[in-house]
Amino acid sequence: MSAWSVLELRPCEWCAFVSPGGVSGFRLGGNQFGQYGRGKFVQITKAGRELLDKVLPDHLTTEETILAPRSTDERNMLAQLLSKLTATAN
Repeated sequence: MSAWSVLELRPCEWCAFVSPGGVSGFRLGGNQFGQYGRGKFVQITKAGRELLDKVLPDHLTTEETILAPRSTDERNMLAQLLSKLTATAN
C-alpha cells in the first residue's frame, strides 16, 4: 500500500490500519467503520501530503520491523489490548 492510498482512508480507518490493523491484519472496508466507532472525512493539505510522503513509509517500515517477530496469536493479543486501551481513552 502506498502512502497515497492511506490518505484516502477515514481517520478511524487509518487508526485501524496503523495500529490494531497493522498488528492483526484486520482492515475496515467500505462503510464498516460505523460498526467500530466514529469517523469523519478530512482533507489533507498539499503540505500535509508532502510531509506524509516523507514520514509514513519509514513509520510503516518501523511498525513492521517491530511486529515481524510476533506470531499471529501475539499480534491478535496486542490488537485486543490496544482496542481496550482505546476504548477506555474515549
